[in-house]
Amino acid sequence: MNIRQARTGDEACITDVHIQSWQKAYQGTLPDDLLNNLSYEKRFEQWKQAIANSSDGYGLFVAENDNGDIVGFASCGKSRSLEKFPEYAGELYAIYLLPTEVRKGIGRQLSDRVVTHLKRHSMNSMIIWVLQDNDACLFYKDLGGRFIGSDRLRIGDEYYTEIAYGWKEI
Repeated sequence: MNIRQARTGDEACITDVHIQSWQKAYQGTLPDDLLNNLSYEKRFEQWKQAIANSSDGYGLFVAENDNGDIVGFASCGKSRSLEKFPEYAGELYAIYLLPTEVRKGIGRQLSDRVVTHLKRHSMNSMIIWVLQDNDACLFYKDLGGRFIGSDRLRIGDEYYTEIAYGWKEI
């Protein structure tokens, strides 16, 4: 597996991974109508902007298999929750894999790359937010994340509980 910085031209593959991952991971948690109507165009533009983002500390990484196909990605940067959790400087914003690629160690490789990136930018602690009913909660616990709080998140017309996991030292 090759973990590398995302670059122009990766937007479509990242968008495909994002949508497929959401549809699988949140099946039964989020409304089917919402999952079936995720906007490819909106997410494509989001990832195009993210790749172009050169802000200090932002990182976007992709996982390529031996054929050069992008099978996962992770993004990170400065914590968006500093007011609530000031002791956590960095944040793993997103980590997604194609449904066929879970439980193969790729998520761990992506998270390792995120940690290296955050440390390189003087962020030695990290937080991640994840929906309470997401199986990824187990992954973050296995990585050593500790429950540090929760909040309500609006997705569509509904509110969901979002869990924060933190690492005081990465």
